[in-house]
Amino acid sequence: MAKKAITMTSVSATATVPHLPRVSVLERRLQNPFGDSSVPIRLKEPGWTVHVINTTIRPGRYHDVVRNKGWVPVAPEDLDGDADEYGFDVKDGRVVRGERGSEVLMKMPEADYRAIQQAKDDHNRAMTNPKRMKRDVLEQAAGQYSDQAASYLDQNVSITSSRAPVPLEEPE
Repeated sequence: MAKKAITMTSVSATATVPHLPRVSVLERRLQNPFGDSSVPIRLKEPGWTVHVINTTIRPGRYHDVVRNKGWVPVAPEDLDGDADEYGFDVKDGRVVRGERGSEVLMKMPEADYRAIQQAKDDHNRAMTNPKRMKRDVLEQAAGQYSDQAASYLDQNVSITSSRAPVPLEEPE
């Protein structure tokens, strides 16, 4: 059975449309290839980190982040402006968005947030320590294969660790 050829035609982003201005979508996208970032949420009182949690991920998520993780819901009066300026609504005294208010805007003191992030980083670095990783590999090789395999790996394999900055956003 012969295959049917599929042809594609391209439509110019600057095609003349009677009611739209002639602006090149490509030119606009090339200036900001990742799109516009979301509007930064500003609170009246400085020193807070904000985060949106999705309460539909699992039952009890809101309780978990409030009781166990230290986040506090943002009240409408905490915002520097109206909730709708940031794309949120107010429901039950909380700043929310999404289907039935399932995404809740939360805040945490910035110093606490940074301390938690540092503790996470310290833990991850301890878990990826090259000496520890090599020891674990050698123990597993000896247990799974033989002491001879572990000895070979010890003499012929080196594990190193390095760091490099990763840009979170493209420079303008």
